[in-house]
Amino acid sequence: MNTNPAFLYRAFDKEEYAFQFINNGRFRLGSLENFRKIKDENRQDESEGESRIYIKGELPVFSFNKQEAPPVNLTDIGTVPGFFHSWGKWMNPTYLFCTCGPNVDLNIIRKKYGIYIVKINAPMRFLAEINSSNAVNSKMEFTRTRKCSLEKVCYSKDQIQELDPDPIKETRLNYLQKHPKDSDDYEYRYIIVAKSCANEEVPESHLYFDLNQKLEYVEII
Repeated sequence: MNTNPAFLYRAFDKEEYAFQFINNGRFRLGSLENFRKIKDENRQDESEGESRIYIKGELPVFSFNKQEAPPVNLTDIGTVPGFFHSWGKWMNPTYLFCTCGPNVDLNIIRKKYGIYIVKINAPMRFLAEINSSNAVNSKMEFTRTRKCSLEKVCYSKDQIQELDPDPIKETRLNYLQKHPKDSDDYEYRYIIVAKSCANEEVPESHLYFDLNQKLEYVEII
């Protein structure tokens, strides 16, 4: 996946949030769990954190005698062409700062996410500044030294595709996959994965960052 876009867009529903982002580097990342339950229907996705794909393959076929007492003996009679339904779920607390790529129609995201749109002209610089900062008053522990990554969303949920032999790429679909109906977002995600909480503690719903500086590479449009 190409994770180095020339620029990105972020929509805010309130002007003050847009200018807090530009002037102070103040923003938050929402948890996957939060996106599953959020009341805003344009942002809510009950399947966030899940991957679902259909994989072409030969399905095994068995026969058995319904009149036979348990345990039933199964007889392998071959295979038929079909689809395996692969489902996965991401368990670690994971936080997203969602943006839109260069090809997005700005009118669409204004209607869906907010009329105050900022343009991030240096996405990788923003990523580096997140990684050199700490979340404000957060008790979460993170799984990586370089805690944040920038990833492109894959719009393949519930679609037919070839099985990827790389288990790491297949696992990443759990937090990168969305349904094709959302593909007009052209979404890129800044992603932070945290360690699971101990003693059944509830993960924080958001991570807050304050870079305490003007983001010279961000402008409102």
